[in-house]
Order: sequence, then C-alpha cells, then structure tokens
Amino acid sequence: MVCSWSRSHRRSCIVDRCARHDWRVLSTVASSHRGKQRRHQAIARVDAVVRTQRALEAVPRLANTVVDRIASGALNGQSVAELAATLGTSDRHLRRALKREHGTAPARLAVAQRLRAATALLADPRRSITDVAFASGFGSIRRFNAAFRGQFQMSPTAWRRVQSPTK
Repeated sequence: MVCSWSRSHRRSCIVDRCARHDWRVLSTVASSHRGKQRRHQAIARVDAVVRTQRALEAVPRLANTVVDRIASGALNGQSVAELAATLGTSDRHLRRALKREHGTAPARLAVAQRLRAATALLADPRRSITDVAFASGFGSIRRFNAAFRGQFQMSPTAWRRVQSPTK
C-alpha cells in the first residue's frame, strides 16, 4: 500500500499505514531503478499482508452473520449453499469461517438451535411431541427423536418427565 500523502513522501517510503495518519513506515527505499523494483516488491508484500488481515477480520463478521441467520431459521427452508450464496460467499468459505469461529458446522449449529427451541417447547405439557418437533423446525419425528437422543441421551418424552415437577 503506498501512502497518498504527498508525491515526495510517497517516493521516500513504503507504508502499511502513513505517518501522517499515525501509521507505521515499513521501509525507506532509494529512488534508483533498483530501489523502484524493491519498492514494488515491498508494496506487493504489504498488499498481500493487508489482504490477508482484512480477510481474517471479515471471518468473525461472516460467522456471526451466519449464526444470526441460522437462529432466525435460515436453514429451515434452504441449504447451506443457498445461504452462502445469499451472503455472497462460497459454501466452503462459509463452512470454514463457522468452523474457525464457533467450532461447528452450519447444519450442526442449526440442529442445536432447533433442540434449544424444542426444550423450551417441551416444558409445556399440553403440546404433543409431534407438535414440538415441527414447531422447532425439524422436518420429521424420526429426525427430531434421533437428534434429541444424540444430544440428551434420552427421548423427548423421558426428558419431559425428568424436567416436569412430580405430581
């Protein structure tokens, strides 16, 4: 990245951030032909570092956006690839960002979100297990029961009995 402060200043330094804007000077290069080559090489290295840093700074924003979208039910009607397309990124990058920031895949995050909703709905004894499964976003009773058993090591009915006060 080259400083845009003044022409003479630009010629004399290669910067990541300009000193005028409280930036740090990376190196000073002479204005000879050899110096210009070195300057261009240094600028290319600095640009690569800046692009990498910006990409790394964007990962938490993307991951948090994905978590918010999943919490609002974005994966209930669409695939991870469609969610990635709506966010303007690739499916692979979305999965990598979420894995890096939250340690899980988008589908597992969606299932965990649905199970949290299901546990809240199971507190109401008047709601049937089928109603809880579909209201929490699961497409079938079988998938709901399998996910619930995988997470809590008991069926939804047994969980409801354990959580409800004894009569």
